[in-house]
Amino acid sequence: MVKKFIPYKFNPNLIEGVIQERIGSFVMIVKHKNEILKCHCPTMCSIGNIKNLKNRPCLLSYSSDPSRNTKYTVEAISLDSEKTKKKKWIGINQTKANKYFEYFLKQGRFKEIFPGGIKKVEREKFFNSSKFDFKVDDTFLEIKTPLHFLSMEIPKNIETKKTKLSPGNRLLKHFKDLQNYLKLKKRAIMVVICMYDSDGFRRETKENSYKYNEIDEACKECNKLGLETYQVNMKMNSKEIDVDKVFKLDIK
Repeated sequence: MVKKFIPYKFNPNLIEGVIQERIGSFVMIVKHKNEILKCHCPTMCSIGNIKNLKNRPCLLSYSSDPSRNTKYTVEAISLDSEKTKKKKWIGINQTKANKYFEYFLKQGRFKEIFPGGIKKVEREKFFNSSKFDFKVDDTFLEIKTPLHFLSMEIPKNIETKKTKLSPGNRLLKHFKDLQNYLKLKKRAIMVVICMYDSDGFRRETKENSYKYNEIDEACKECNKLGLETYQVNMKMNSKEIDVDKVFKLDIK
């Protein structure tokens, strides 16, 4: 009997709005029906290098937490027009990606990654100086949810800009500690999560990424030692998010 998996349900359902402007890194002004809402933007980076998010449809989650400055969070945007009935959504809440992954992991959704099944899932476990997102049995697993560049075709009517990605020292530290763990003949995995229909993750080029040479060298060394890299595409709407595709990546 084939096991039926259950998507992650939003409670309450997300509501649809239209972005009016982005103020700084963490605030978006969104119009919902006839109401103007000040909303939390859960990512500080540029989204797909899109020059202006004005008039982009979006999905909002509601929080009743009295300590919050904003009651709504922008969970997704769409590159479709406001009038499109069945929009394709791009999830932008990078923090929630780990929560969704854990939910599906515990359901046994990732047979491509863990064909033998799993016994124990732990969140935010340390090895040396790095804190990794998951330790699954004896395997360290790190999640990356890139948004600065979108691995998909951007419609020609949407203007983009040229900016450089600054990965920082955290990624380099992770690569170094992953190398040390792999040298112990242990298993380590990096999972790229795209909360949209991505045609396959591509690394940034030297022209659009700071510290490219350092990261390139660290990445190649990890690959030589056996680091496994997978991509998980998720699809979402106002009611739920689910796993769409899982495939192995060959990042050189």
